[in-house]
Amino acid sequence: MVGTLLKNVDLPSQVLAGSIISSFGGSCTMTSSSCAENGPSYFVAETCEYQRHFMAFHPKKIVLTSVESDHQDFYPTFKDIQNAFVDYICLLPEKGQLIYCADDAGAVETAEIARKKRPDIDFIPYGVNATGDYKLTFGEVSGGNHNFTVQSLGDAKIKVPGDHNVRNACAAVALCTELIKSDGKNPADYIEEIRRGLLNFSGGKRRSEIVGRAKNKYGQNVIFIDDYGHHPTAIKTTLAGFRDFYKGYKIIVDFMSHTYTRTAALLEDFASSFESADTVIINKIYGSAREDASAAKVTGEILAERAKKYHSDVIYAGEFDEAARIAEDLLQKNALAPYSEGYLFVTMGAGDNWKVGSKLLDSMSGKKSTGGDGE
Repeated sequence: MVGTLLKNVDLPSQVLAGSIISSFGGSCTMTSSSCAENGPSYFVAETCEYQRHFMAFHPKKIVLTSVESDHQDFYPTFKDIQNAFVDYICLLPEKGQLIYCADDAGAVETAEIARKKRPDIDFIPYGVNATGDYKLTFGEVSGGNHNFTVQSLGDAKIKVPGDHNVRNACAAVALCTELIKSDGKNPADYIEEIRRGLLNFSGGKRRSEIVGRAKNKYGQNVIFIDDYGHHPTAIKTTLAGFRDFYKGYKIIVDFMSHTYTRTAALLEDFASSFESADTVIINKIYGSAREDASAAKVTGEILAERAKKYHSDVIYAGEFDEAARIAEDLLQKNALAPYSEGYLFVTMGAGDNWKVGSKLLDSMSGKKSTGGDGE
């Protein structure tokens, strides 16, 4: 999102994202046109906390969207991962900026810890609970857009689903605005460019990506979406966004959990994260070379059984062929009111269960499945 805004505002900048971005022209990088004349002034990167990889960077501004327990094979406790984020924030130079989400308890707590260590840093909140320029107010979802207001920007909208993406848009506005200020310009002169940039953002590869459309035997729409969400919070917020955005669609999710340690540590959170789906199909766990699968105390089947405590329609299908057969039977049924628009079929996870959606799309489109290449 930041890169799409900077491209529209045309600050001299280069951006590196962790996925292929549609508005970057099918690339994971963006170089603004003004760089050709002046050379890059700003470099924006999506960084990763796993194994403290982000400590290799030397940022002047950081956007902190959330801090939660994750990567339990490296950070056994929440305090472990929080300490890593505090150390990362402390890499900021004097008068550096931390733009943090005031709606995320982990981000707020982490910012307060960092503030005690580094009171010289400029702490800038964004979100519904923020005060100041980047206070967010949610609007309605209508006409394929999510409407919202940011204090310094006024009314705006995005065309990607989910409250989390509205918060991300607010964060992108905050960072872009601060960069405009750093460039010695007046952000008020760029309001329309920022608004257009927000609308130009259409998502990225495996981020709520629409991979295809088909019709079932009743002529009803089937939209196929693939999403990389592999943490309970991401699953819950993304599916809630789909429920809001795709009104009239019955939502079927095929989920593949990623790593045994994460699944075991957050088992109850995973199990209760599918409330916005109508039907949940759970695959075997996608393991990792860094884990000993034989020592795991959790399986995909255990996750499915636990999910049945919270959801009335959960099916375990360990292998992809089985999951595809079950899903096609479901998608070929007549989706009755209130789901008369048809179906939304979502493959979700950081594993390779995107193949389930690929098989289904090919089958329902009358094509011979090639299995895909994971991209």
